Amino acid sequence: MPTIRISDDTADRLKKLARPLNDSWDTFLGRAGLFLTQRQSEFLSFDQEQNGVRPVEVTDTPPRPPEARFVARLSPSVRELYQSVRSLMVSLGDDIQVGAVPSCEYSHVSVNGRQLVHIHRRVNGLTLFLRPDGLEVEKGTKTTLHNVWVERPANPTWPHNAVVRVSADTDLDGLRSMLRDVYDATKNRGG
Repeated sequence: MPTIRISDDTADRLKKLARPLNDSWDTFLGRAGLFLTQRQSEFLSFDQEQNGVRPVEVTDTPPRPPEARFVARLSPSVRELYQSVRSLMVSLGDDIQVGAVPSCEYSHVSVNGRQLVHIHRRVNGLTLFLRPDGLEVEKGTKTTLHNVWVERPANPTWPHNAVVRVSADTDLDGLRSMLRDVYDATKNRGG
């Protein structure tokens, strides 16, 4: 069996995170219930079509946790940019849902339960990882669509592999047109 070696720093961090499991059934069930309550939207949106759950309609309302935590971690200029991009996304249709992962690493936009865009923060802007449906960008190329620069890696490892870097200089009308193309293709794709 191979041996995995870790640094002393990593070992110390792991030791700090390790806690013995000394829960009673009451505390375990309480924690499990709290966990499920906090992540209820994730469980409901996991497989909406199979479970027959209708997606919740989202209007252009203020973000809710964990999206609010994601937004709180943005600098003021990037937060303003995020709100502009979010408004663009929500304006695409009544079936758009906006959320974020609890770790606050990224926000996501879905249509009919299918994730459309992942929004990651950068120091001076945002990076959008889009589903390439509706975009005519070949793998391993970079191009300009609707006056917005898009790139796709040659060997993508996940479905959101069209990358757009958004800054204050990005043409938001062009971005709206590009997002419309992705939205229409993803919505019409089904399954």
